[in-house]
Amino acid sequence: MTFPDVAVGSIVAAMIGALVVFLSTIISKEQKTSEFRQVWIDEFRKDISEFISHGLAITVFTSSVANGSGSDKRGFLLQHEETVRKMAILQYRLVLRLNPIEHENLITEIRAYLPNLINELSTTEPLGNDVYGKITSDRLVKQVHKTLRHEWKRVKRGEPVFYWTKRFSLTSFFMILIFAIHHTYIK
Repeated sequence: MTFPDVAVGSIVAAMIGALVVFLSTIISKEQKTSEFRQVWIDEFRKDISEFISHGLAITVFTSSVANGSGSDKRGFLLQHEETVRKMAILQYRLVLRLNPIEHENLITEIRAYLPNLINELSTTEPLGNDVYGKITSDRLVKQVHKTLRHEWKRVKRGEPVFYWTKRFSLTSFFMILIFAIHHTYIK
């Protein structure tokens, strides 16, 4: 049984139209997802830089009262309570933005950052210009760079659905083209 050329043309046109609508829907949704991911990256960068700077500020403040009396230390905590509170808020905001499975190493580094800073402060001599916390901060920054590099590659490549839809659409296009050529020239 053969179909008339008009019927085949209508079927192919309908298939192409349906494919275009489907692909447009997928592409627009995935484009929006990529835009949200880019905003996530930018906000994460902002929060992590603020988190690290507060941590370094705490080490500077702490080093100034490290050899002081108990009342000096209590006064220090009261005087810098807002910095410590802001750091805690940032820590939880950062952790809640991350996927606990996919970003497990970074979450561990973020949660350990302040205790590691305090440990570094109490066990190491200051580096050049009395920079306490540099080792701990550099380790966290390295982990952040690794995570952000992965996320940026994901933004450039597109979401998995977009990636596979693109492959599917190219395959479908060539199959329809082959079908059309076959039907037109080989009867």
